[in-house]
Amino acid sequence: MEAAGSHSGEVDVMTIMTTVTNDEVIIHLGKTFKSCDVAAFVEAYCKHSSSKRLIINLEKTEYISSSALGLFINLKNHLSGGPLRFINGSDFIKKLFSPTGLDERYFIEYAASA
Repeated sequence: MEAAGSHSGEVDVMTIMTTVTNDEVIIHLGKTFKSCDVAAFVEAYCKHSSSKRLIINLEKTEYISSSALGLFINLKNHLSGGPLRFINGSDFIKKLFSPTGLDERYFIEYAASA
């Protein structure tokens, strides 16, 4: 895994990590995904955008700001590789993605408890 970028907050440190294989890129989000983290996400995405599949791992994510959510809403217009998938979504993610229509735009795999 490699870090695409990080910043220090008062409570936690957000680092976006990527795992790259021959046919997919997994972007692992941290506990929070705020507007100040969008640039690191875009950096990770652009660095590997020619990959066949992009997967966003939400296993640790407990908070997504409205501007970060907007990134996901608009990301479909900019995908150059294969389809985008979200994995390990929590109950929080399910409640957040449903009203925005993200659950209809993308494949979202929820964690067993979600």
